[in-house]
Order: sequence, then C-alpha cells, then structure tokens
Amino acid sequence: MLLAVGAGLAFLLALGSKEMAVTLPFLLLTFDALQGARWCRRWPIYLAVVAAGAIYLALRTAGLGYLYQPQPGAALPVGDPLQHLLVVGRSVARYLLLLVWPFGTLAPIHFSTLPVPRTDPLAWVELSVVLALLASLIWALLRRKRAAWLWLAFAISLLPVVNILPLELRGGAIVAERFLYLPSFFFVLALGVTALPLMRRLGSWATTADRRWLLPAIGVVGSAFLAACLVTTLSIVPHWRDDQSLWEWASARAPDSSLPYTNLSRVALDNGDWMLALEYADQARALNPDDATAHNNAGSALLNTGQVAGAETAFRQALALQPENTLYWTNLAAALASQGRPEEATEAIEQEVLNRDPSFGPAHALLGALYLSRGQPEEAVVALEQAQRYLPDPDIIRSDLIEALLAAGQIDKALGLLEGVEPLPAKRWVELGNQLATTGQPEAALKAYEQALQVNASVGGLDRSELVLLHVQRAAVYQALGDLDKAEEAAFVAMMTDQSEPLVHKAMGDLLRARGSLAAAQKAYERAQKMAPSIPDIYFDLGEVLWDQGKQEEARQKFDLYLQMAPNGQHAEDARGYLNP
Repeated sequence: MLLAVGAGLAFLLALGSKEMAVTLPFLLLTFDALQGARWCRRWPIYLAVVAAGAIYLALRTAGLGYLYQPQPGAALPVGDPLQHLLVVGRSVARYLLLLVWPFGTLAPIHFSTLPVPRTDPLAWVELSVVLALLASLIWALLRRKRAAWLWLAFAISLLPVVNILPLELRGGAIVAERFLYLPSFFFVLALGVTALPLMRRLGSWATTADRRWLLPAIGVVGSAFLAACLVTTLSIVPHWRDDQSLWEWASARAPDSSLPYTNLSRVALDNGDWMLALEYADQARALNPDDATAHNNAGSALLNTGQVAGAETAFRQALALQPENTLYWTNLAAALASQGRPEEATEAIEQEVLNRDPSFGPAHALLGALYLSRGQPEEAVVALEQAQRYLPDPDIIRSDLIEALLAAGQIDKALGLLEGVEPLPAKRWVELGNQLATTGQPEAALKAYEQALQVNASVGGLDRSELVLLHVQRAAVYQALGDLDKAEEAAFVAMMTDQSEPLVHKAMGDLLRARGSLAAAQKAYERAQKMAPSIPDIYFDLGEVLWDQGKQEEARQKFDLYLQMAPNGQHAEDARGYLNP
C-alpha cells in the first residue's frame, strides 16, 4: 500500500512540474512488462496513479478555470492528413538526429516549411526511416527482445512532442531540444542494453590479436566523441550570453523563420531602440504575416516614435490574429488614447481586457491614467490601486497614484505613499512638491522637495537651472509657512547656485519685503526685471513694493506694464485696483 501511495504522490508531483509526465503511466506499464510482472497484481499502484491523475485534472480546472484552452492560431499549421503525417515523420527524424548527432544540429529554432509540401523528397525519406524503425520495434517486441521494451518506453515518452497533436510552437519551429529531457534517458538506456550483447558477441568473435587493438579503438572513438561534444558545447554557449546574441544566431540558422526577428525586435524595444525594433518587426512580418507578436512589436515601436495611427493599424492586425490577447488590446487602447480618443480607449480596456482578465495589471494602470486625464480622480485612484495589486513592480505607478490621490483630495493617503519612497526620479519629486504646494499642503510639499534634493545628490537628475528653481520654490513654501529664516536659507542657496537666474532675485525680493526691507526688496526686483524683462509678475511685485514706499507714480507705471503683458493674469484685478482706486 505504501508503494501505491508513493507512486500516486510522485505522479501527482510530476504532473504539477511538467506536462510530459502524462506519459509516465504508460512507461509504468512498459517497465512492468520489462520486469515480467503480472499487471493484475499491480492494480493498487495503477489505481493510485489514476487517482493522482484525476486529482491533478480537478486542481488544474479549479485553478485555471479550464482544463485545456489552446491559444487561437498558436498550433502548428500541419495541413491535410498526409501533410500531417509528413510533419510527424520529420519531427521524429529531427529528434533522432539531435540524439544521435548533436554536432552542428543544436539550434535555438528547428525550422521547417509548414505545411510540409507533399513533393518534398526529404520529408518522404524521413518518414520512410521512421516507419522502418517502427517496424523494427514491432518485430523486436514480437520476438520478446529485452531491449525492445526500453525502445518502446523511448517511443512512448516521445509521443506527446512529435506533433501528433500539433504543438504550440512559433516561427515555423516543429521540435525543441527541451522536449528531449525524458526521452533522452530512455534512449541512452535502450542504446546501452542493445549495445552490450553486441559488444560481448564482438569480443567472443575477436581473436587474441584483435583484442589488443579493439579496446584502444573503442577508447579512441569514445574520446573523439567526447571531444566533439566539448567543442560543440564551447561553440554554442557564447550564443546564449544574452538575448541579442541568441536570436542573431537563430536568424543565421533559420533565415526563413520570423521568430528570431520577432524576438530581436523585442530586445530592441527593451533597449529603447525604436527604429531598430521596427526594422526587425517588419522583417518578421514580411516572413510571416500571421505572426501576431511581430505586429504587436511593430505597433509598440511606432507608438514610441509618435506614429500613433500606424501603431493602431499594427495592433489591430495583431488582434485580428489573436482577438483574445489582453496585452494587444491594452496596447491598442494606448494608441487610441494617444490620438485623443480616451472614450474608445477606456471602452477597450473595460470591455475587452478586464472582462477577460480582471487581474491584468497594465490594463488597470492605463485605465487609471485615462481616468486621471479625463478629470475623474476617484475612478483613477481605484484603477491605480488595482494596478498596484497586480503589477510585479507596483512602484512604477506610485507617482501616478500619488497624483490621483492628490487630485481626489485624499491628502493623507498621498502623504503615506510619499514617505520613504526613493525610486522616483528627482524631477518627479519636484513635480509632486509643486502639486502639493498649489493644493495647500506646504509641509508635504517640503517633504517632496527634500526627497528631490536627496535623489539628486545621489543619482542626479536635475540640471543647474532646475536645481535653482527647486530652492526658489522651497523658499516660497517656507515663506508661506512664516519660517523666514528657512526661507532666507533656501533663497541664499539658490543665489549661490546661480546668481544669473532672475527668479532667484525675485525670491530674495519676496523675502526682503516680508521682512519689511522695502528698499532692498525694490533693488532685488529691479535686478530680476533687468535680467528677465518679459516676466509679468516681477512688474507687479515691483509695483507693490514701490506703492508701499509711497512711490505711487512709479508704481502705476509698473502696474500698467504688467497689464499690457498679462491683461488676464493672476494679478490683473489687483493691478487695476491700484490704477483705479
């Protein structure tokens, strides 16, 4: 009983690890036949294996919501039954070649024209060899050859991956080396059991003189084989150092396959090289117009280069091939939003993506951005919080969520997200500080500004003028809080950073005016005006400080200049009030 329970548990664990485990019950029967065991006496083990299989199917259905759901258009196009048979024969032949002669045959993609043409002579040769081997196996089984059961086990372990049921491979690939993990074990075992009696028979036939060179000859052949394996490994490994090298090698090995170019376009997208990504994607699309991923990659490249109409077309081509793909729908929504069509983009996300997969994080993130752009901050907060829940790296949208929370008036929540957040760039911290300052949260604004200074000190991100403006804004916030000493300190730092910035002198003027030093404030404003005669607010500030000193005529001139430059400006009504008391 313990053996039966152990067998069932092992089978259940194997099924959870790899689908190839489906062959294990058949291999168990083959093993029992090899051992000469009576199947009727092993029924507890068989029952445990069947129960384990049933448990796995129930768990799979409960966890995924389906037992088997093939991706539309993903299975290999095998053609009519005769062409399908040729594909199976070619698949078996390719696997056998990889096992027998891996030198120069190993590759990231094993391409074949699909469906296989009926007039392909190599396909008929491959099928003939496979049928001959199958006939030999049947003959050996009928003769009750011990090694035949191991060869049968090898054949059974190979059955799921020879395209009897077409595999979901891309780019014209029909086989993959990773599918040989289990079959290679039985192949080596069967080969050894087959070769051992042959070697013994050869030894019994050999004379004493023959035996002197037989073992050295076998050693030389074995050493040459191992050396060839080593050379093959050393020549292949460098191609796997990164995705770029791998798929460039693949494109050289299978120039008619779209898959290498599709993956190279993905690498270029990840590297931010949009034009190269588009070039590779177009090559893939030319080779295979039904490569949905290539269309999607082309759309992503076009979207990033501002060619949004072309991006929309590419995403729709991808969706025509895979209409259930939530990533493609999300990308299409991004293209629609970029063309000023937020309603269509929102509908695509809600109807086509989240209805299919409510846990798709990028869709929630885009939906949040759409709501925010449409002035619906409460809905944006809900969507972005969902995105944080499902995205692998929730920090990438933290700044958007903070912005939405601020717009929705949820200040405390926004401040909680601000605490201890470092991944944001310095410029983003400055933007958040400005938002907080304009929404009446000066303490939170100062925290954001301090974070900007810390990030800039460690990794940079602000140029000299941006850094000066940051200190000017800090001075303004401190002044609004009534902390004139801190305001003066910030203004002084801004002055020391760059005295040529007119807003620095304006900030000093504001501070001196708050301290009651009107004459000094006037001089600071005049320096700012001289440096930047096109900034209206400086004229208004200068007018007020002149008015406070009793210099009404000069002040009226400044107010008049302000109104000429900004008749609808922030201080327009106040300026008119001074001019027309």
